[in-house]
Amino acid sequence: MFYSRDHTFYAAVRAGAPSWFTRSIVVTAVDQVVACGLLEHWRTAPSPCARFRSRLGATQKLVEAIGLDDVSALAWQQAPAVILRCRADRRRILNPTKVLNDEELGELRQIERDVEEHNRFLSAYEISFPPDAAVALPTGLVKVAGTYVRPQCRSYYRVFNGDLRHGGRWYGPFWQNVPSGVRPKLQINGEPVVELDFAACQLRFMFACVGLPDPLDGQIRAADPAFDLYCIDGLPRDIVKLALLIMTNAPSPRSARGLLRPS
Repeated sequence: MFYSRDHTFYAAVRAGAPSWFTRSIVVTAVDQVVACGLLEHWRTAPSPCARFRSRLGATQKLVEAIGLDDVSALAWQQAPAVILRCRADRRRILNPTKVLNDEELGELRQIERDVEEHNRFLSAYEISFPPDAAVALPTGLVKVAGTYVRPQCRSYYRVFNGDLRHGGRWYGPFWQNVPSGVRPKLQINGEPVVELDFAACQLRFMFACVGLPDPLDGQIRAADPAFDLYCIDGLPRDIVKLALLIMTNAPSPRSARGLLRPS
């Protein structure tokens, strides 16, 4: 896991943090536990370009002190299907019954059932690595390209911010934490995976939403390599695509015009 030794970080979260959550207390505690040989410590020098924050890892001494044969013996609490966070303080979890009305609570139950159905579907499949892509550790973790993952984490949950109109991303399974360079080596029930990149998927969703046929006839990509839905004569393709996505995702026509206006 990681932690911060940056004064700015603690100053930014002070309003919603407990009184003991200060840089001096956290850093002192880390240093003491490391000195006892219970944690490995990879300290990151202050830098705006640092790839990692300072990180901690359990030593065998800590594992033995806890009395576990491996990490899988830890009690694992499954996250709820949907988590509603406070928009002002992302660390605070909201009680949906106190912030959502009856109609929104009904929508929340539908989202929860959808997540649960996805997890039931996934439970029928085994997601794994080939032997040459990962190393199983005695702690129960798997080391993949310098990243440690817990293969028992297999269920999704969704996180919304403040209400059901903001956020909604899916989190949870271990394969989300696998480095992108290794992800193509994952296997499903022992079979290799393939990542399908559907061309112009947002445009095609728009066609479907208004009842028009798919311009690519259901194919992943157009049969003619020269056919491109984002191409307009006389305009750079990247600009056309960016402008279209801005207009699609902007909350109002006015905000879209503001975002499209040259700076």
